[in-house]
Amino acid sequence: MLNRKSDDRRFEINGGYVHIYESLVEVTIEDGVQYEGELHVLETDLKESVINSNLDTMIAMLHKIREQGRSCTHTKDIARVYLEATDYLARKCIEKSVKFSVHYPEVKALSDIARTIVNNGWQ
Repeated sequence: MLNRKSDDRRFEINGGYVHIYESLVEVTIEDGVQYEGELHVLETDLKESVINSNLDTMIAMLHKIREQGRSCTHTKDIARVYLEATDYLARKCIEKSVKFSVHYPEVKALSDIARTIVNNGWQ
């Protein structure tokens, strides 16, 4: 969902929810400048410092999740839903007898991180 806001912070925590923006573009309006970007709204119990240190990973996973027509509603589910959304690529590589890490290195790297998060939580 595209959203416009008055500052360029990439995430905000409000009452048990986090608003994460994939990217923000500066938009000039009559009264000055606003920022517009793809918004993900998720329930969360994570501290701001944990989100801040994992933000790029979260955004990369959320982007792929949305790209695959899926969604998640809680930060605890991002890694699991990411794996579900990208498992077809691993199966496709097995069927074609090619290395997943060679054909989809970014997805493979994020999948490894996602598996760690599923097992240990966001650190």
